[in-house]
Amino acid sequence: MGHLRHDDLQRCSQIRHGKRAEMEEILREISAATGIPGHVICGRDRTAHVAEARQLAYYVARRKGLTLMQIGEFFGRDHTSVSHGAREEAKRRGEA
Repeated sequence: MGHLRHDDLQRCSQIRHGKRAEMEEILREISAATGIPGHVICGRDRTAHVAEARQLAYYVARRKGLTLMQIGEFFGRDHTSVSHGAREEAKRRGEA
């Protein structure tokens, strides 16, 4: 499971829309790619490299068709935070 522990996934909010497994996989991928543990990505750390990893997860989840509400529920964030984060990642990629 890379940098994810079972309780990392439990610390993320309980997503209700049947997309939890997909979000868990995205979180595993981002964790492996960045070297940042899943519980840190899901946490409240606002350090630039952690925030960017979180925003990357938002972006990937949006590209896979998850709603802002579904992503927000998983990460314990408001849908507007998810929207902002996904937009920031798109800007870094030159898409916005």
